[in-house]
Amino acid sequence: MNVKLPEFSLFILLVLHAQLSESYPKVVIASRDGEPYLLCQYVPPMDSTFNLTLTKGNKKQEVCMVYTDRKNTTFYSWNDKPTCNWTTSNDNSISFTLSNFDIKHTDNYTCEIRIFFPPPFRSVIINETYVYIHDLQQCDGMQVFIIWILTGLAGFLFLCCILTFCLWSQNRYRPKTAQNNTQNNECNSEYMPMASVNPAKRPIIPRL
Repeated sequence: MNVKLPEFSLFILLVLHAQLSESYPKVVIASRDGEPYLLCQYVPPMDSTFNLTLTKGNKKQEVCMVYTDRKNTTFYSWNDKPTCNWTTSNDNSISFTLSNFDIKHTDNYTCEIRIFFPPPFRSVIINETYVYIHDLQQCDGMQVFIIWILTGLAGFLFLCCILTFCLWSQNRYRPKTAQNNTQNNECNSEYMPMASVNPAKRPIIPRL
């Protein structure tokens, strides 16, 4: 089983970005079997005619849309996957959620509102969200194996650094220790080194 490390690194970066994002995050991390994710939320003005559309990619492929003409509200969905649903809240806000993702659904999603009434016509992008669909559960075993290998390699290099430092320290201080021991032995010896003494000449006594 192959693990693409660049994609795994990209996943980590996207996770960090999503954690640092505020409301309406620009990045959403989703799994194939994960929970639905809110991508659109809009509170329409009273007595207005509009459509709220969720599009995918740079080509603005329509995923789902809600259209209301002040009397009736109609929901349209053009893709089986991901599943797009819409809900209304007590404050009359309309929300889009997506679920049942696949890896191919990783893309940029745009939420756009078009207001037809009251005039003038307006088209406003509410938010853009990059949805990243990961499938890391298929290679969890291999990733754990790689993590253990990297951890073991790091530990081995750390031990090598410690042993190298110990050997270097031992070789550095060994000559000084040997020299100090030699000097101590000379000072503690019972026999002191003395200079050689020439024997005195016997005096000559003259005969009487």
